[in-house]
Amino acid sequence: MNNKIKLFALAWTFGIVGGLMLLVLRIFGRLYLRGSIIGDKEPNKGLLLISNHPSLWEAAIFPFLLFPNYLWDLSFVPLSTPDKKNFYDKRWFVFFRPICIPISREEGSNEAATLKKIVKSLQEGRIVILFAEGGRTYRGQEFRKSQIKKKKIRPFQNGVGLIARLSKAPIVLVWTEGGQNIIPNKSCESVKIQPFCPRIWNKMTIDASVPLQIPEKMMSRDITLWLEEKLLELADRS
Repeated sequence: MNNKIKLFALAWTFGIVGGLMLLVLRIFGRLYLRGSIIGDKEPNKGLLLISNHPSLWEAAIFPFLLFPNYLWDLSFVPLSTPDKKNFYDKRWFVFFRPICIPISREEGSNEAATLKKIVKSLQEGRIVILFAEGGRTYRGQEFRKSQIKKKKIRPFQNGVGLIARLSKAPIVLVWTEGGQNIIPNKSCESVKIQPFCPRIWNKMTIDASVPLQIPEKMMSRDITLWLEEKLLELADRS
């Protein structure tokens, strides 16, 4: 009960403010959304959202894309997967912890326990937002490129395919562009206050796929590669 109260409190405070902000951006053409982020999600069935990660802006606004659904149904309050050290453990992040499953990139971290929490949440009917590249795209050393427009992503983290296989949740792939113009990546590295001063006059586009089901009897590593290919195909269509 206590957790439900926290979720409703977040939905009716930060959730309303963020949702209305995105609505205004869409009205003025600063945010263009093609497709449905939630697909045909059923209340008791989980949904895995997998997106590319060009900037910090995606992580900040994606939960609000489910506005106003989460105001009435807590199963539409999405769970984010922020980096534990850089975000989740910070004191200013305390209000958002109830809707997060932190991911640690530190040596010796219990990755299996984190994957188990994500899978369990999906099986319980929750929505989970996953930036499968394991960090912002521009910081990668190795990339996969789309066939037509040569758009690029970092290879997905190994656990992505396992999460998809074990949870059996429908997957909506999301391709986004323009966030790096709203919160410039290089500015974020040198000026810590920059992420809180987004240049919202710049345009961002978001393309969502139809809900996908993992092919039967596919192994985890093959699922990961399959999801990479599907996301790059979406990038070429965007």
